[in-house]
Amino acid sequence: MNSLVTTLSRIQDVRSTGNKIDTMLIDNQEYAGTESLSRSLAHTLDTDMSVFQHFSNGDLVKRIHRVDKLIKVIVDNDNAAVAIVVHDKPYIGVADALQVIGAMKGSYMHHEFNDGYDTILQTIGGVIGIAGQEFMVGRALTLDKANVRSPEAHALLYRIVCSNGAMTMSSLSESSTIQVGNDVRASIQAGLVSFQHSEALEKVIPRLHEAYNTAASGDDLYRFETMLSGSSFDSLMGVEQAGGGRSRRRTSRIKTIIREQAGTARTLTGEPTWSALSQNARQLTSTNVSLGNLHEMATELATHHARSNVEYNSLQRFADALLVDRKPDSLPLKASRTMPARYFTSALPSSSAVAIRA
Repeated sequence: MNSLVTTLSRIQDVRSTGNKIDTMLIDNQEYAGTESLSRSLAHTLDTDMSVFQHFSNGDLVKRIHRVDKLIKVIVDNDNAAVAIVVHDKPYIGVADALQVIGAMKGSYMHHEFNDGYDTILQTIGGVIGIAGQEFMVGRALTLDKANVRSPEAHALLYRIVCSNGAMTMSSLSESSTIQVGNDVRASIQAGLVSFQHSEALEKVIPRLHEAYNTAASGDDLYRFETMLSGSSFDSLMGVEQAGGGRSRRRTSRIKTIIREQAGTARTLTGEPTWSALSQNARQLTSTNVSLGNLHEMATELATHHARSNVEYNSLQRFADALLVDRKPDSLPLKASRTMPARYFTSALPSSSAVAIRA
C-alpha cells in the first residue's frame, strides 16, 4: 500500500455506478475505485453512499470541494484507491496487522473479501475435545479497508478436521474493539494481547456440546437452504444437472451435499418441499444430522468459500443462531445417521478465496 497526501479540492472527477465509485481522477492521475473507497469518501463527507447515485459527476465534485480537507489517499499495488482518510488519522492496513500477528505464536489464515474487509484468523493453542472432535482456541481480527470501523477482535474455535479447518465465532463469546493510536502496530498488538479469548469462549463450549446432541430440525435446514439460494454460492460451488429434457434444473453442489446428509422434506416427511409444511411442522421434524453438523457446514463455507464480508457474516450469523436461539435437546438425535465429521469438508472443492500460513 502507498499513500498520497493531497486535499479533497484536488479531486477532479469521480465516476460511479450506483453507490460504488468506478474511477477517481486526482491531480491528473486516474485510480480505479473500490467499495471501500466509496465508503471512506462518504464517511469523510459526513454522508452516506447514496450520494454517488443521486448526484451527477459535476455536482458531486463541487460538493467534495466545499468540504475541502487535507487527506491521505491509500492506493494498492494495482493502482486502485482503497480509501480516503483525513490526514492526521492513522490508517490501519492489513500489512501492519499481518506483521504483528506473524510475529505472535500460532498459525493464521487471511481472508481478503471483495467488499473491503479483511479478516485474519489465528490459532493460538489449547485443544478442546467436543463431541469426539478436537477444537483449537483462536482469535480473529477484522479490519475495514475503508478505515470507517475500528478493528475488532473475536474469540474463535478452530475445528481440527483438515489442514485448515473451519473457524467458529459466536455472539455467545464477547468481542473487543481495538483503539488505534498513532503507532498502529503497537495498538493492534496491545489489543490482541489484552483480549481474554479463553474467557470469551466459556459460554460457547458447553453450547457446542449440546448442539452435537440435538437434531437439526427441518426448519433449520429450510432456513439454511433459503439463505444459500439468495447468495452467490451456486456459481461459486458449481452446479449439477438433475432431471431430464425440458424439466432439467440446476441444483448447486453444496445443496446436493447437504441434502444427501441431512435428508429432504420428501424423504423425512413425504411432502415435496419444506415450504409445503408449516413452520411449526418443520420445527418438529428431526433431520439426519445434528445442530453441530449443520453448524460445521455453515462455518466451513464461511471460512473457506465466502467471497464477500456479507456472505461470510451471513453464514456466521446463521451458525451463531443455531447455538444461541435453539433450545438444547429439543429434538431427538438419530445418532446412527449423523454425518461423519470429515465428510462435508472432503466433499467440497478447494477454495482460492483464502491464503493459509501454517
